[in-house]
Amino acid sequence: MKKVEEVLGELSFNELIRLKKDLDNGAIEVRKVLQQRIRYREFLHEHHCHTCVAEIDPYSKHTFTMVFGSQDFRKKASFCALDCLQYFLRQLPAQPKISIPKEE
Repeated sequence: MKKVEEVLGELSFNELIRLKKDLDNGAIEVRKVLQQRIRYREFLHEHHCHTCVAEIDPYSKHTFTMVFGSQDFRKKASFCALDCLQYFLRQLPAQPKISIPKEE
């Protein structure tokens, strides 16, 4: 995995200047590129079952995707069939009950 310093080392002088200007102006372009890369990685994640690693047919109506985790650290797991989802859920350690505050 490349470190930030290595990535910056591969940029030309003009690219470094454009990056600095973007950072000075709120990093709009950097944020956009990061969001695109994250969406792409999430898309790739959905192609294989989390339990059996079988390839998932994107057009099948019998696949499942579960999003879980804290608000700031979401995880996504995709499953090729109901039995794989059930197996995954049985393997999860017991989690404490979370109380949801009622709206006033």
